Amino acid sequence: MLRAALLCLCLVQAAFAQPARIVSTSPSITEILFGLGAGPSVVGVSTYCRYPEQVRQLPKVGTYSKPNAERIALLKPDLVILHRQNGDLANRMEALGIRTLTIEQGSLAQLFATMRAIGDAVGRRTQAEALVARIQGKIQPAAARKNTAGPSVLLIVSKDREQLASLIAAGPRTYLGELLEAAGGRNALTSASAQNYPRISLETVIHLNPDFIIDASGMGDEPNDTPEQRKRTIAPWLVRGELKAVRHHRVSAVLSEALVVPGPRVVEALDLLRNVISGWREDR
Repeated sequence: MLRAALLCLCLVQAAFAQPARIVSTSPSITEILFGLGAGPSVVGVSTYCRYPEQVRQLPKVGTYSKPNAERIALLKPDLVILHRQNGDLANRMEALGIRTLTIEQGSLAQLFATMRAIGDAVGRRTQAEALVARIQGKIQPAAARKNTAGPSVLLIVSKDREQLASLIAAGPRTYLGELLEAAGGRNALTSASAQNYPRISLETVIHLNPDFIIDASGMGDEPNDTPEQRKRTIAPWLVRGELKAVRHHRVSAVLSEALVVPGPRVVEALDLLRNVISGWREDR
């Protein structure tokens, strides 16, 4: 009897540790789940989840900022993974008896902690440790080789489509800021900024006068990174000849979702940044 009871307890614990029906509320969570091999258990994803390809066919449960509790509940999940700012959703799910996992991201360290937390929640801690080790093995050597005298880079994550207004840039203490440094660049924004993603004016850009401007603001408008999209994204910059980056043809649109979705494709994001600023030499 004791052996049978212990066996039942182990089975219950295994079932809890390996949920059969998982709902993801953001592209980052989705990509981590698939990166850990838990993709077959994912039954719902956010509106903008597009990678890997098979998630396009899954039911959508709303956006990253506004997940739909009713749609999620209809999918009968046994685990919902969400971000800290979705606290109301967590309360609603728990009231329905649905298990939740809340994560927080904002730096590379938090990304690795998230991978481990999700691995624990879905019974794939070993896979999570292997994924973190693989990424760290790519990023840490790159960061160790970074050139402190490298080019200054302004990384824009949001702006008006047709003009240089409502500019939002990635600060040094963000996930993107850390990747930029690892890629050999220097963030044009200083660590004195109180915000991780500050709103800046065109006058501030002119004052900073960075060596490179990387514009990722068009990401997410359309599902594909096309030459036409990249051309539209950088067009407003090209009339600002007072900017060094414009005069030296160093304004680039990087619209791949790998850049702005913290997850297993972080190494691809690092390569994208490194390719933009590779071959730079300081003007004489």
